[in-house]
Amino acid sequence: MPSVKAISRAAIPRAVLQIVILVSLWLAYTGARLSAGTDLEAAYVHGDWMLDADRVMGFDWLDDANRWTTDNGLVALPLCYCYATLHYVATVLVLVWMWRRHPIGYPRAVAWLTVMSAVGLVFYQFLPTAPPRFLDGEGFVDTMSAWADWGWWSESTGPATGSNRITNEVAAFPSLHVGWAIWCAGVAYRYARRLWVRLLGWGYPTLITVTVVLTGNHYLIDALAGAALALLAWLAVEYVANSWRWAQSGRRPRQLVVDRESPPSTRSLVAERPPANEAEDAMATGDLIGDR
Repeated sequence: MPSVKAISRAAIPRAVLQIVILVSLWLAYTGARLSAGTDLEAAYVHGDWMLDADRVMGFDWLDDANRWTTDNGLVALPLCYCYATLHYVATVLVLVWMWRRHPIGYPRAVAWLTVMSAVGLVFYQFLPTAPPRFLDGEGFVDTMSAWADWGWWSESTGPATGSNRITNEVAAFPSLHVGWAIWCAGVAYRYARRLWVRLLGWGYPTLITVTVVLTGNHYLIDALAGAALALLAWLAVEYVANSWRWAQSGRRPRQLVVDRESPPSTRSLVAERPPANEAEDAMATGDLIGDR
């Protein structure tokens, strides 16, 4: 029987490989986002479309809410910190949690996040959209800029160009802040065992939606589109993964599965179908994204 030390050493290359894969995906995402549509004239036109859509839905009071938020530091500052940190921090934490605690479901979770982000980049390329804070005369203000002295983010209130541009600020539709938050919530709901973790997971996209709208970074329709994109990406990944599993099931023999949920003294080898959430993920998506 291999020692714990030997197992740990064997796990290191797999962990390094996953880090390389995720960093590569992040660099590709960031580069593609920066090079996506930067036509400012079109972005302002599309921004007006989104604002009109919000108003048609009855949300013509969001500019007032944005100004009220900016004027109240006890509300504005926490939201600014949320916007500046959670988008990446929460996503990485969920990925690490899946890798460590639910490795069989990890490939499907990565596939969901990747598909959603890739489709979002297509929208950014062909539908550049200025956020509400860029629309002069519409009543919105840049909350992040107003409180920049309390954080590390830029004080700029307009789109940067050339070498000063470190992010694509006309990539408002759809909101991947909301889309990624929905991803975090969906993964937590599927794999977390504690009820409070699941509830906390669904509170997160609510917080992010409030944050991106009240700080003037997104229209409400951006948030709704981000949520819809997350749902559609999940459905697509589920369909492909299940189709793959069904195609393989006719020629893949049953495998003995260790029941790792039981205490060590009662673990047994069972020739039953693995649990739906994780073992199906292994069969369906493990070969596609680097099965551990």
